[in-house]
Amino acid sequence: MAQLKSLVWMIVGRGIASGTGYSRRVFFELEILKKEGIDSILVYPDDVTLPKEFSQLCTPVPVKLNLSSYLGGKLSTSFHEIIHEHGKPDIIYGQSLVHTFIASKFAKKNKINLIFDYHGKAPKEKFELGVSKKSPKDIILSVAYKIIEAINIERSNEIVLVSENFRNNLKVKDKAIVLPMVPSEIFIKYKKELVRTSIKSELGISEDSIVFCYLGQAQFYQMAEETVNLYKSIEKKFNKTHLLIITKDPDNFQSITGNHELVNYTIISADHKEVPRYLDISDFGFVLRGPSVLNTVSSPTKVLEYLSMNVVPIMTQYVGDFPAVLPENSKIVLDYHSLILKTNNNVLNPEKVYARYNNKIDISTFVLDYSNKYIESYTKTIKKYIKTTEE
Repeated sequence: MAQLKSLVWMIVGRGIASGTGYSRRVFFELEILKKEGIDSILVYPDDVTLPKEFSQLCTPVPVKLNLSSYLGGKLSTSFHEIIHEHGKPDIIYGQSLVHTFIASKFAKKNKINLIFDYHGKAPKEKFELGVSKKSPKDIILSVAYKIIEAINIERSNEIVLVSENFRNNLKVKDKAIVLPMVPSEIFIKYKKELVRTSIKSELGISEDSIVFCYLGQAQFYQMAEETVNLYKSIEKKFNKTHLLIITKDPDNFQSITGNHELVNYTIISADHKEVPRYLDISDFGFVLRGPSVLNTVSSPTKVLEYLSMNVVPIMTQYVGDFPAVLPENSKIVLDYHSLILKTNNNVLNPEKVYARYNNKIDISTFVLDYSNKYIESYTKTIKKYIKTTEE
């Protein structure tokens, strides 16, 4: 009987300790590998504190994971020490542009398969996140990122991307696979509250309010100011609406909401594991993005998090693949250039909204089908590079 005899090194950056989408994606991919019986070594910077939950999925190994250790040869020595203790890996899996690059030379020299997980379009970040003036340093970094991107693409056996748009943008379909940012199991397995009124009461939201949710920070590219302004126009047109902002940036949102003189709104900070509880009382969720390559190739996790909780996302046409792939009855797509909510289809009719709670409409099933399709393709690709032995 053929059994998998496998080992993957996952090389990660400082974001592993951030609790953001970066660390959640790494955790998600480690979960997939563990379920497939593939052992993982998590190689992470020795100057960060690794969250405890990662230890249940892999063997953590801290090293000096920076450019100076790479240039000085110390990183190569550390990699050889890991091989001596744990064995040679089938795959070195880089979780960022830079960390894939610093591992790529070692992988090539030692004939180890290299996988590059590319989370976003890094070469354009300095130019498309609201930076009005480009310093010489910004320009140098952008050029360096483009060079590193090209090297990683050339040296990698496979490139894992977050969207179909990203694959089309890079023009590397022959060795690129897509694995979108999907919700964690706390969303998929969440048991919906039988009495939502208690949660609404806890937050000071009236029982019959239609709840619009904003999940995220006040960063420029997330269009927080525009989102609050859009909700203000909704609040003027419709009775019994409420804006629920779930953020780790409450001070900025207090300022933004104050500037727009909102009437019905609540701002809370919550751990990620608590987010499903608050989405359970929400009806619509904002995901506005501007016309940037960064946005069109992205895969905001919150879109599928909304859908997993039967929350209809309100988005612009630049939110990755989602405006094109989501079912018509599960989305509202606005023109970025006007941001005027069209109401002629009665999307805000309370009877239609609350019908979802009676299982007459269930858009959460799309999330499982969509996620599983890509997870199956991903695991099949990973297994191509895994050794088997006969027993």
